[in-house]
Amino acid sequence: MTTNFDLVLLPIARQGGQNQSALPGTHIAIPPRRAARGRSLERVIIHLTLTGNAPLSPDGTEKITAHLEQAYYQTSGSSTAAMRSIAEWLNEYLLQRNQNAASRGMHAAGLLTLAVVRSNRLYIAQSGPGHAFLMTSQGEVQHFHRSEDEDRGLGIGRITHQHYYTADFASGDKLLISPQLPAGWTAAVFNEAHNLKMGELHQLLVRQGGDTINAALITTQPGKGGVRRLSPRPVGKDLDDASPISAVQPQSDTVPTLTSTPSEETQPVVMVDEPDFASIDRSLEATAATPAVDAPIEQPPSRPKRRRSAPILPGIGAFVRALMVTIRQAGKSSAGFIRRMLPDERLFSLPTTTLAFIAIAVPLVLTAIAAGAYFQRGQGRLYEAYMRDAQGAMAQAQQFEKENEKHIAWSAVVGYLDLAETYSVTEESQALRVFADAALDDLNRVTRIEFFPAVVADLPNSVEITRIVTTRDHDLYLLNGRDKTILRVVSTGQGFRLDKSFRCGPVPTLSGLIDIAAAPPNSQSIAVMGLDGGGNILQCIPGGGEPLNFPIPLFDHREQRAFVIDNGDLYLLTENAVWIYDGSAGFRNMPSGFFGDQIPSRIGETIDFAVRDDKLYLLHHDGTLTTAYLEENMLKEPDVFKNLPRSEIGLSTIPGATLAEMQWAAPPDSSLYFLDAGAHTIYRFSPQLVYQERYQPKNTLPNGKITAFTATIGHQFFVAMGNQLYYAVIP
Repeated sequence: MTTNFDLVLLPIARQGGQNQSALPGTHIAIPPRRAARGRSLERVIIHLTLTGNAPLSPDGTEKITAHLEQAYYQTSGSSTAAMRSIAEWLNEYLLQRNQNAASRGMHAAGLLTLAVVRSNRLYIAQSGPGHAFLMTSQGEVQHFHRSEDEDRGLGIGRITHQHYYTADFASGDKLLISPQLPAGWTAAVFNEAHNLKMGELHQLLVRQGGDTINAALITTQPGKGGVRRLSPRPVGKDLDDASPISAVQPQSDTVPTLTSTPSEETQPVVMVDEPDFASIDRSLEATAATPAVDAPIEQPPSRPKRRRSAPILPGIGAFVRALMVTIRQAGKSSAGFIRRMLPDERLFSLPTTTLAFIAIAVPLVLTAIAAGAYFQRGQGRLYEAYMRDAQGAMAQAQQFEKENEKHIAWSAVVGYLDLAETYSVTEESQALRVFADAALDDLNRVTRIEFFPAVVADLPNSVEITRIVTTRDHDLYLLNGRDKTILRVVSTGQGFRLDKSFRCGPVPTLSGLIDIAAAPPNSQSIAVMGLDGGGNILQCIPGGGEPLNFPIPLFDHREQRAFVIDNGDLYLLTENAVWIYDGSAGFRNMPSGFFGDQIPSRIGETIDFAVRDDKLYLLHHDGTLTTAYLEENMLKEPDVFKNLPRSEIGLSTIPGATLAEMQWAAPPDSSLYFLDAGAHTIYRFSPQLVYQERYQPKNTLPNGKITAFTATIGHQFFVAMGNQLYYAVIP
C-alpha cells in the first residue's frame, strides 16, 4: 500500500446527554488478501445511519456494514463504480424492507457516507443528507454536503442517488463525518481543529455538540497504511464532568479520555468479521423497544443489476384505483347533479346510454386533467433536480486538475443528464450534453469523424464485404464473403461505383477466397491477390483480364487463415505457424518459418495478423496481442498497449474494447489501426503500441457491426457494413 500514514477512527455517539460506547454502522476496512482488481490499494470508511420509525437493531446494522465492506472489495473497476454498486444494493434492500412495512405505516431511510483513501487521495460518496469536513494540517477546512431537499436517502425510491467529492489527504489531516450537524459545530470550531490533538478535538466536539451526536472522527497518523479504532469514555462517565480545555491552547499531549485495544495499535486489521449473510433477515429488524415488521424480507442479490423504472409508477397505480371508484360512484350521483344544474327536466328524456356516457366521461376527463397536471409537475421537479446535479458535477470537473478526477466528474455529468432526459429533453440539457461529451472526448483523446456513403449505386444484396484493400491507383478491392470473390469499385469524382467488367473468381480449381491483399509492384499489372483455403494464389488484373492462378508450395498442410505482403514477401498464417515466402522467387520456393523453435503458445487463437518491416503482430480473440521480431528472435506474449488514457502502466488489452481486425495505414504512414466493430471505433497506435487517439463517428452509422475497414493513402477511412460502404476523412 503506497501510503505513509495510518487511519485512526474515533466514533462520537451521544444520546440524551450521555456518551455511548459504540456507534453501529461506522467502520474502517483495509483490503483483504483477495481483493478485486483496483481495490487492493484502498481503505474504505463506511458511515451508515437509518432515520425513520423502523430502524435496524445495532447487530443488524453491523451485519449490513460488514456486507457493504465485503461487496466493495469484491467489485472491480473504478472507486466510484464500486461505491455506487454497494449504494445500489443498500437502496434495493431498504426499499424492499420499506415496501413490506408500508401496511404498518413504518419506513426508514438510509444515510450513507463512503470515503475511500487511495494513496494520498480521498474520494467521498454521499447518499442522503449528510456532512463531511476535511480539516488539513495547514488549517484549511472543506465542507462536503447535500441538503435533504436534494436527496432524502436510500430506500425511498428506485433511483439511487449518490454525490461524489474528492480531495488531497495527507498525514496530519482530520475527517469528520456526520449525518446531521449540531448547532454548536460552527465554522470557528473547525477552523481551530488543526491545533488540537485527537482527544482534545473529541472533547471539544462533545461539549459543543449538545445532547445528541452521531459522528465519526478519522485522523491520520504516521504509519504503514493500517487502521485503528479508538473507544470514547465508557458510558456513565460524562465528559461534562471533565475539566475544561482550551480549543486554542491544548493543555496536554496525552489523551486521557480515550482507550485503545492493544492489538489495534500494533497491527492493521479489519475490524468486522466476514458475515454469514443467510442470517440477514429478521435479525436486521428493530429491537423490542421498536415495533418490528412481521413481513419477511427477501434478501436482494449481492451484485445488483441496475434497474431504471419511473418513480411515478406507484402514483399511476393509485390513480387507476381512484378512477375505478370514481366511475362506480358516478352512476349513483350523476342524475341528481344534472337535475340541479339543468333548468329543464325534459332533458332527462335523453336515452339511458347517453346519460351513462355523461356519468362516466365527465369524472374521467376531470380526473385525467388533474392526473396529467400532477405527473407533469412531478416529472418537472425530477428533471430540475437531476439538472442541478449535472451542473454541480460540471462545476467540480472544471476545478479538478488530475485527469482521473476530471473523467469521473464529467462521467457523472453525463449520467445525471441521462436521468434528467428520461423526464424531459430541453435545449439546456442538450447544450450541457454537447459540452460534457466534448470534455470526455478530450480526456479520452477521441477524434470525431463524419462518415458518408461511398458507392453511388448500392451494391447488390448478395454482397457482404469482409475485407477492403486499397491500391496505389486509389481503387478499392472488396472481398465478398458470400461467394468468395473479389469486387472492384472505382472513383467517379462524385463517389465510387462498381466495376462490372472486373472478373476475379470464382475459379474452378479454387475452394473460395478467404483473404485478399494488394499485390507488390510487378510488370504484369496485377493489382490484388487472393488466397484460398488450399493454399492457392489468385492474381487479379483490372481491365477485364483473366486472373492468374498458381499454388504456393505448402510446407504446412494445416488450415490456411490469412496472408499479408510486406517488402515484397508473402507471410502466410496457418493454424499453428507463420510462413514466409520469398517474393524475389515469385513465392514458389519452399517457405521458412517465422518463429523457428519459439512458437507462440496462443497462435491458434489468432483472429488477425499484420506485418511491417519484419515485425509481426498477432491479434487474439480476447483482445491481447503477441508481437515478434524476425531478426532479433524476440517474442512478447502478450505485448502491452502503452499510454492509454488514465493508465500509468501498460495494459495487455484496451479496456472496454472488443477488437476484431487490425490494419497498417498505407505507406508512408506508420500507424497501426485496430477496429472495435460493435462500437464503430478505430484505435490508432504507433508501431511500438503507444496509444495516439481513437476515431468515433460524428454522425450515426446503421445498427450492426462493421465487417471490414481500411486506411488509404489519401488519409481516408473506408468501412463496410454488409453491402454498404462508407468513407470518412482522417483529420
